[in-house]
Amino acid sequence: LRRIGDARSSMHLDLSGMELAESNMRFHNLTYLLSMNFASNALTKLSEEILAFTMLTMLDLRFNNIDEVPPTLSKLVHLRHLDLRSNNLANLPLFLLSKESLRYLCVDNNQIVFLSQKTETPSSSARSARSASSKGGNSVGIAG
Repeated sequence: LRRIGDARSSMHLDLSGMELAESNMRFHNLTYLLSMNFASNALTKLSEEILAFTMLTMLDLRFNNIDEVPPTLSKLVHLRHLDLRSNNLANLPLFLLSKESLRYLCVDNNQIVFLSQKTETPSSSARSARSASSKGGNSVGIAG
């Protein structure tokens, strides 16, 4: 995979449009990556192995079939940009709105009905919350 070879020098991994059905992130030697692009694939969930990428600042998951955001994503303390456009999300975990490092969150073109403490406990309607301010003062827009 040429894109993986390029990632070693650039700190960016682009696996977009490769028709991937799983995000098996067994790239243990690439844990220094700053950005990962999994856009336009057939992913239905995000692997828990994402936690190995502790330096990750940008994660692009748009145009997939992801139906939930794993709570472990909150442990990526440097994540600044998260694109979840055009997936199958029905709820949005509240931790995304209070994540201090997150500056950009896009959830357009999903089926979001609830904001939730965890991915199973609805607490309020995403349609009524068009924007929210996190502790760090950054504004995160929500479109559902």
